Amino acid sequence: MTLSRRSVLKSLAGFASTFAAVAHAPFAAAQPRSLVTGKYRFPHGVASGDPQPDGVVLWTRVEAMEGNNDYINVRVQISRAPGFTEIVLDETMATTPASDHTLRLVV
Repeated sequence: MTLSRRSVLKSLAGFASTFAAVAHAPFAAAQPRSLVTGKYRFPHGVASGDPQPDGVVLWTRVEAMEGNNDYINVRVQISRAPGFTEIVLDETMATTPASDHTLRLVV
């Protein structure tokens, strides 16, 4: 899969909403500086870094709202189109207590 930096950056706006798909939970009202879903929250939002002409690194951290600190599965989708009509990545990734429930994705 080859993505241009421009298409990845265009997708970042919709990328944060992708994490709301965790456990297929409906999107809840977000707290300031924190993305919140029904059972989970993303206290640091979604960050991007190390932009290259052909990719970028995406990072987030998830927390269970009610004490579940075991493995947390996060569904990740990336689309070339803002309305997610052209999905180029659709994966479920597991976070672990050992990684402090962080995800790092090189796109």
